[in-house]
Amino acid sequence: MSLSLRALQAVLAENTGEVFVECAVLSGGGLASPVRIVNDPVPLVRSEGTFQPLAFELVLPKDDGESLPQLSMVIDNVDQAIAATLRSITGTPTVRLEIVLASQPNTIEAGPYTLTLKRWRVNADSVNLQLAYENILDEPFPRDQFTPVNSPGLFG
Repeated sequence: MSLSLRALQAVLAENTGEVFVECAVLSGGGLASPVRIVNDPVPLVRSEGTFQPLAFELVLPKDDGESLPQLSMVIDNVDQAIAATLRSITGTPTVRLEIVLASQPNTIEAGPYTLTLKRWRVNADSVNLQLAYENILDEPFPRDQFTPVNSPGLFG
């Protein structure tokens, strides 16, 4: 994915006033409506809705080649709203991550990265989410089996 002209100019400039912000959308899993947060001190209005300010940190996975990568997302638990939302989940939600410029929030500079929420843990000051891509390595291949019953033309 390529950067927009404004983002490219900001990256290549010696000094810039542009701010890259991380947006996250928690959806599915029985939630009544998506939870939209932005890692910025002010709300961010985008075409899909308003992203509420909430500090979070993304911790990238180890690249050891032995395990499937899992991303950690640590969210400040300042008002307990995220914890209450997580406790209401009945299914498997997804988290979509995007990076945008604050000056042009509807242009996605990186992403979208859609991950599945695997585990979450709440303590007094933070919420830790463990996110992962869909595990395609454990899927059977080929998906279908060809037997004389379902494919008689192959065995004739």
